Amino acid sequence: MKTPTHSLIVEDMPADADLARRAIRKVIKDCEFQVVETRKDFLAALDVFQPDLILSDYSLPHFDGMKALRLALKHAPLTPLIIWTGSISEDVAVGCMKAGANNYVIKENIKRLGPAVIHALEERELLVTRKQAEEKYQAIFENSVAGVFQSTPAGRYLNVNAAMARIYGYNSPKEMVEAIESIADQIYVEPGRRDEFVRLINSQNAVENYEERNYRKDGSIIWTSTSARPVHDMHGNILYYEGFITDITERKRAEESLRQSEARLILALSGAQMSVWEWNLQNNQMLWSPEFFEITGVREDEFDTTFEAFTQLIHSDDVERVMAAAEKAMQERNLFAEEFRIIRPNGEMRWLSNLGHAEYDATASSLRFIGTVQDITQRKQAEARIQRQLEH
Repeated sequence: MKTPTHSLIVEDMPADADLARRAIRKVIKDCEFQVVETRKDFLAALDVFQPDLILSDYSLPHFDGMKALRLALKHAPLTPLIIWTGSISEDVAVGCMKAGANNYVIKENIKRLGPAVIHALEERELLVTRKQAEEKYQAIFENSVAGVFQSTPAGRYLNVNAAMARIYGYNSPKEMVEAIESIADQIYVEPGRRDEFVRLINSQNAVENYEERNYRKDGSIIWTSTSARPVHDMHGNILYYEGFITDITERKRAEESLRQSEARLILALSGAQMSVWEWNLQNNQMLWSPEFFEITGVREDEFDTTFEAFTQLIHSDDVERVMAAAEKAMQERNLFAEEFRIIRPNGEMRWLSNLGHAEYDATASSLRFIGTVQDITQRKQAEARIQRQLEH
């Protein structure tokens, strides 16, 4: 529910105070008033009444508008104060405005009071909104777990938050700002990468997830990801860059570890003549590791990835058995383990050993099969030789 507008009137003449009330009520229907005429009562009203608007006579017996203005700027800086008086010189009016008054109105020209009040309250709303935005930004700046910074195009930090200082090993934001005289030389590991960052942010008006190796205070190297934008003045000139930095060192280590693991797996699969496969039961698509194409002799760019395309490679005498084994494994939730023959495009026959299992969703419906297939032709040939020797 919208609360009434609180208007504080500093006036020692009851008739003038009533005149002001009537003029203000013409432009603001829901309004509450309080009238004071001493410094003590004025300060109490700022604290308790908490006005949205102050209308002060310029001259009172025990108080005056300039004193009220100074107190308002100190204790309620967002509250606009309008000077109104019976007469005032142009120099005095200018002095009031320079001192911080929102406006001034001559009492004989009471028609100006309503528009002046509306203008003052609109400015107050803008100031309050701006202050709230600044407080929100400051809260984010101070409490963010990510590093937050402001830096000049020339390469110095204007401001960093506590998280930023911790990322780079400094004891405080102040220490980091004072210690870094050249971001390009003291933060960036690779020469020229700061210049590339500046080029990108200036040309694109933003940089997203700019990954780079950085130096910490102790000389150790970390990986960071930066997202930033330029802040311009009213003429379009860049004042500074502001943005966020996150430490992605652990992610980079994990990625490198995964890359090395994949390389070792590829080497192991190739040495064992083995391929990894996945059969998506929802769309009937199959994925194969590169070793599959070496084993089967088919070309990857010519091979259909459906399950039916794979079954066409299986020897005609083995297809029915393999299909039945796969169906049984899905129904009984057992391993799918079968040895079967394939015919390569050049007519050569090879023996494969397949091992896989199905994965299911929450409704117990099969989602996919995953497993391995290995070329066991040499083993089968050796078994056949041994069998022939035993028979003779």
